[in-house]
Amino acid sequence: MKCVDKYKSNRNIVYSCKYHIVWCPKYRRKILVGEVEKRLKEIIQEVAKECDVEIIEMETDKDHIHILCEVDPQFGINKYKIDNNIIWLNGYKFKFWLSREIDGKIKTVTVKRDNIGDYWICIAIEKEYKKISATSGKIVGIDFGLKTFLTLSDGTQIQAPRYYLQTLKELQKLQKQHSKKKKSSNNREFARKKLAKLHKKVANSRRDFFHKLANKLAKEYEYIAIEDLNLKAMQKLWGKKIIDYAFSEFVNILSYKVNVIKIDRYYPSSKTCSNCGYVKEDLNLKERVWICPVCKTKHDRDINASINICKVGASTFGIDGVRPIIKQATIA
Repeated sequence: MKCVDKYKSNRNIVYSCKYHIVWCPKYRRKILVGEVEKRLKEIIQEVAKECDVEIIEMETDKDHIHILCEVDPQFGINKYKIDNNIIWLNGYKFKFWLSREIDGKIKTVTVKRDNIGDYWICIAIEKEYKKISATSGKIVGIDFGLKTFLTLSDGTQIQAPRYYLQTLKELQKLQKQHSKKKKSSNNREFARKKLAKLHKKVANSRRDFFHKLANKLAKEYEYIAIEDLNLKAMQKLWGKKIIDYAFSEFVNILSYKVNVIKIDRYYPSSKTCSNCGYVKEDLNLKERVWICPVCKTKHDRDINASINICKVGASTFGIDGVRPIIKQATIA
């Protein structure tokens, strides 16, 4: 199949394509005459009608036939039937693993294939949603760090298993094996799939950890305050470590499980004393612990930052009557 005409589009979604198909019998034998030609045209029309394909033009010769047709890019999933773990698509029967029960009205069915070659069936359903109102009313501030993945304002510190770092040597080994294979060979394709499987394993392990951690936090807290980090700038400075932690992916998962409050990225959460509000301008990244010169309070950098984030997040929604710290203390 070769596309010979421009497709119709509304910028993001392609909703119509035209294809020019050339069909010919084996060895280009000149047999498309008389009854054979007539019967072939009937078969093509029947197949086109069954697959919801519109035949615009058809021209036959003795040894080949030209077909110009217009199709919907998603025509392959218009006709389906699902029964337990069996799906019928346009008359073809496939078995699949059903990850969860389909407990609603099916709206769309999408079949996807990943870079390994596995097929995934994504089913969108319509069902009545019962909103569960949270009653805890608790808020916590979270500080993302390089030494510690998450530091909570209650003093809890959570380390993230760095899955990419754990498999780095194996990834490098597979990458070398893939690069040494001859291009377009079966061995290179086999090495590519092996490498892709390991990358997929790393991504799935990280995502599983994020979901479990987000569920744990959502059960305990109703509001979570975090900093709006400039991750692209952080990635330029610390590279693979930021990629391995995948802060943005965790925030996306957390945001649809609990109310997430993002505070201004330029707020000096680490430099501000959580006790009196003094801002230490000369605090650098190497100082993990510092003492406030005004109130003499000893601060752990990450815990102090998470407490300040919690206060600003609470003041945003007026939780517990907390007001933002706007006046800085000065040294007497």
